[in-house]
Amino acid sequence: MVTKLGEYAKDSSQYSIFLQILFAVLNIGVTTAFILYIIRKLLKPIFALTNATSQLKSGNLNVVVKSKGHDELSFLSESFNSMGTAIKNYIKKQNQLTKQLEKANEELNYRDQLKDDFINVAAHELKTPIQPILGLCELLRDRETNIVKDEEILDVIIRNSKRLMKLAEDILNVARIESGSFFLNKERFDIGEMISEIMNDIEEKIVENKKNIKLFFELYNGNNNNNNNNNNNNNNNKIIVEADRNRLCQVISNLLNNAIKFTDEGSITVIVGTKKINNNNSNKVIVSIKDTGTGIDSEILPKLFTKFATKSPIAGGTGLGLFISKSIIEMHGGSIWAFNNDEKNKDDRGSTFTFSLPIKE
Repeated sequence: MVTKLGEYAKDSSQYSIFLQILFAVLNIGVTTAFILYIIRKLLKPIFALTNATSQLKSGNLNVVVKSKGHDELSFLSESFNSMGTAIKNYIKKQNQLTKQLEKANEELNYRDQLKDDFINVAAHELKTPIQPILGLCELLRDRETNIVKDEEILDVIIRNSKRLMKLAEDILNVARIESGSFFLNKERFDIGEMISEIMNDIEEKIVENKKNIKLFFELYNGNNNNNNNNNNNNNNNKIIVEADRNRLCQVISNLLNNAIKFTDEGSITVIVGTKKINNNNSNKVIVSIKDTGTGIDSEILPKLFTKFATKSPIAGGTGLGLFISKSIIEMHGGSIWAFNNDEKNKDDRGSTFTFSLPIKE
């Protein structure tokens, strides 16, 4: 009996030790797991910040660290996000400033190129009329008087002097346009009558240049229309505009003179008409000058109305006339454009310049 009790006590003691060991192992495991969980929870935002910092360093400006709670690590994450946003905005602003500087530099280079072009063109255009003026003046001084020859020489001097005067006026007009001191003196007048008067003067120039060109004038106003050549322009239709008569005359004269320059034979037709704007009570007048000349060079066409846009070795020119004309039309609230006639009909020659002006009732 005593032996059995001893054995039972021994077994109970061993089982108790086993349980103690088991509980100790479980306790250590649970404690270790809990500690690891706490450490992981504490280190996770730190790892996230470290990873985000590496991405930001490599150039990823869109990286964001998620933050929860109100502890120190959450505040640190929010500070990191604010820093990233600030860096992103700074770089964006710097890129914008860089683009602005590049654009300003391109503009400066363009203006510098315009300056060089202007010096070259102006030097050539000034030299061309000055040489015959000086030469003929010396000839008049040294030769014996001959009325017929003297008149011819004086005609050449006057023509080249007018050319110089026009060049000076164009340069002054461009300077006024760019400085904002180019003003209009508007009045009400019949644009059809003004164009008819200009065409009378232009016809004399065609005769002087001995060109085989016919002038035509077509007027359309409402339901009535008249098709006339320049020698017989009797119409009762009037298209009244409120504009600067002298400046508008300058535009039309410039367009007609260009048409004569590049047309050796054929015709020049001026078409004037009215058109309603957006089906309301407002109208606009449309003036087109169509010629049968050489047309507009494909290289010049995209920049036709810019300064110094010229490619006319025969006719010459500074390329300022169309720039001034465009500025005048736009100051009146209108628009101007041009195209080669073969764009609409392959068999047609020459070009067409058109501008529109609003009509104030």
